[in-house]
Amino acid sequence: MVWGNPETGQFSITNMNYERYYRKVVIAYGATLFAEIMEAVKDSFPNMWEGVDYAAYQEKVAFIIHFTPPIVTQEELNWQGTSNK
Repeated sequence: MVWGNPETGQFSITNMNYERYYRKVVIAYGATLFAEIMEAVKDSFPNMWEGVDYAAYQEKVAFIIHFTPPIVTQEELNWQGTSNK
């Protein structure tokens, strides 16, 4: 991604503006991966869910998995484009 100031002519190529987005993606991806692994091994470890409210667990995982981080960052929304001065 190229970011800069058209008035000064200074631009840089960086992905630092996506840091918040990447954090959200990692959380959603991590939760999805964890949930898939837990589902895959649950029959092999029947005592794993002893004392755990499985329905509540599924609701929490579904909330995280279905969280969709915004594709457009606030920086992009605020971008005014190049000026024609």
